[in-house]
Formats: sequence, C-alpha cells, structure tokens
Amino acid sequence: MRAGVGRWSVCVGAILASFPAAPVARAAEPGDAAKARCAASYEAAQMLRREERLSAARAELLVCEETCPEKLAEDCAKWRGELAHLMPTARFFVRDAEGRPLGGVRVAVDGHAIDGAADEASVLVEPGRHVFRFERQGYFPAEVRSEFHVGERDHVVHVVLASIAPVQASAARTSFGAAPRPAPRASRTPSYVLGGIGLAALATAGGLALKGYADRASLRDSCAPTCEQSDIDSIRTLWWVAAGVAVAGATSIGVAIVLWPREPSVALTVPFR
Repeated sequence: MRAGVGRWSVCVGAILASFPAAPVARAAEPGDAAKARCAASYEAAQMLRREERLSAARAELLVCEETCPEKLAEDCAKWRGELAHLMPTARFFVRDAEGRPLGGVRVAVDGHAIDGAADEASVLVEPGRHVFRFERQGYFPAEVRSEFHVGERDHVVHVVLASIAPVQASAARTSFGAAPRPAPRASRTPSYVLGGIGLAALATAGGLALKGYADRASLRDSCAPTCEQSDIDSIRTLWWVAAGVAVAGATSIGVAIVLWPREPSVALTVPFR
C-alpha cells in the first residue's frame, strides 16, 4: 500500500507541476500550501477508499475539489459521486409491542446521533459492524447490532420498543392495590401416604426377619443337625420376603421425599433502561 501511495504522489506531483498556482477563487492559501493540501487529500482519498472508510474518503475528496486545479478537482468530484453509490444505506422500522409504527424515535449509531434517521426512507452508513440505539419518550431504549457491506442498499433494521407504562402500572398495583394472590401450594398428602406405607413396610420387614431368626434358633434346639430341608428352606424364604418388603418400604419413603412440595423461589425482573 505504501508503494501505491508513493506512485500516486509522483503522479499528482507531476500533474500539479504542470499547472499554475491555484486561483484565489479555489483556495485562499499560497500556491505551495494549496498544492500540498491538494496532493495530501488526493492520496488520502485513494488510501481510505481501499480501506473501505468511505465517509472519510469523501471528506478528503471534498478538500481535493477545493484545493486542486480544475482537472484534478473534476476527478475528485467524479470519485466522490462514485463513493456515494458505494456507501451502504439503512432503513429503520420501529414498532411497539402491538406492531404499530412509532414516530419521533431518536437513533444513534455507535454512540453518534443521527438526526431524524427513523423518519427517513434511507440513511447512509459506513461499511462494517455497527450498534444502533433507539430511544423514544415513554419507551425503554433498545439496541440492535448489524453489519453492512459496500454497495448494500436499504439494509432493513427492525426494532421493537417496549412501553414503560404497563410496567409502571403493574408495579403500582402491586405496591398500592390489592396484594397479589399467592400461588396455590402443592398438596403434601401423597408424601404422607407414601411415607406411611414405607414405614409400615419397613416395620413388617423387621418383623419377618425377627421371626426368621426365632425359627432358626428353634430348629437348632430341636433337630440340628438333622433338621428337615423344607424347614430350613422356609426360613430362607421368610428372610427373602423380608428383604423384598424392606426394599419396597425404602423406595416408598424415597418417593415421598421427592414429592414433598418445596417453597417456590421468587425472581425479580428489572426491565432494561
């Protein structure tokens, strides 16, 4: 890029050298100062154009038109017209929550206000990414991020502004009007029922297990080691049943704990300002 600018400097210098000093009507500065400003703006406009900084390039071309000799000034005017067609344009559609158009909206792009932008058909925008902020009295402001490309025309930016009035009215009713109805509390009956069943099942399992131990002790005293296998199997079966009932009881208590209603958490929503 530096090499390109250097070539432009040589070309512009040669052209300027072939012209007499700029007339007073074009520039009130001495000839050498006007030539220097002409060359600088001429070169800067080319470099800014390549960097897609079109607004700055147009400003330099204006300086070129004011300070350069007629032939170069004509070139600068022509290029400035071309840049006007390369500049992207934006169109804003601002609506309220019901979809109705809103007028009198103030628009700023990247923190710089655009006068009457929301009411115009289209607005010139620099290529690249931008943040648009929309403000209107009685509504919460909103921001929209959008990217524009060279030559893009009528890029539509949609935005919806939320009214402040409903939020304020809701807050007033909560503070000064009737207290809001509390949400109905979930019933604890299922937890009580399941918990009772679980405790009963654990008690039953404990009783069956104790009976099994008592029967085993009785067999040891009466017939060990020649007891009937069926008597031994019945004790084992009793213990297996006790284990199954205990598992069912524990499961029932666990479900009761899961179903026990919790107090709802309260979240405070603050609108964006």
